[in-house]
Amino acid sequence: MKRTITIVVTLLLLLVGYLGWSSYKSRQAETARTLAASREAAAKGSIAERLAAEQKAAEQAAEAAKKAAEQARLAAEKAAAEEKRLKETEAAALAERLAAEQAAQKAASEHAAALAAQKAAAEREAARLAEQRAREHAEATRARQIAMEKLQAEEAAQKAAAERETARLAAIKLQQEREAALTEDIAALKAELEPRIIYSSEYKRRPHYDKTLELGNERILARIAELNAQLETLQAARPAATP
Repeated sequence: MKRTITIVVTLLLLLVGYLGWSSYKSRQAETARTLAASREAAAKGSIAERLAAEQKAAEQAAEAAKKAAEQARLAAEKAAAEEKRLKETEAAALAERLAAEQAAQKAASEHAAALAAQKAAAEREAARLAEQRAREHAEATRARQIAMEKLQAEEAAQKAAAERETARLAAIKLQQEREAALTEDIAALKAELEPRIIYSSEYKRRPHYDKTLELGNERILARIAELNAQLETLQAARPAATP
């Protein structure tokens, strides 16, 4: 842009020089014509005409110089105005370019900040979700473990109850078998008791018979009493129902 302005100013100066030079050449030609006319007038012997011609030529030359100077001034003013306009245009373009660059830098900074904020928010959300998933997984694992332990405890309790019930039934069965055996033994012993037969006084073996009978029955009754005591003990220790 500056190079263009320099070229334009140079051309204008050349134009002004050319116009000045043309004006100068015109004045010289006019002066030559005036001198020729003066000589011609002098040749004719008219001094007054010569003077008038010289004065007119001088006035014409002055007028031509004035016009040339005015044209040069106008050309210089036009060149200065054009240079000023070009400078103002260049300054405005530079200001617009700087403003556009600043706006672009600001927009880029804001965009980068927004992206950084979005990335940070996404990372925080990802960390929160990962922590939540880990916590939920741990809670689910713990819940499964508790449920498994509860199930195992219930199964163990059921198994223990079943074993206790089996043992209780077995004990009841064994006790019932022992009670039945004792009852049978008692009944058998009672069946062994011999009733006392009363003989007449004339029977010579009566005293021996009575003593033998009493001793045998006493032994049987003692055994029956012993077995009854065992039966009562078994019945008192009968296993209770499983809760």
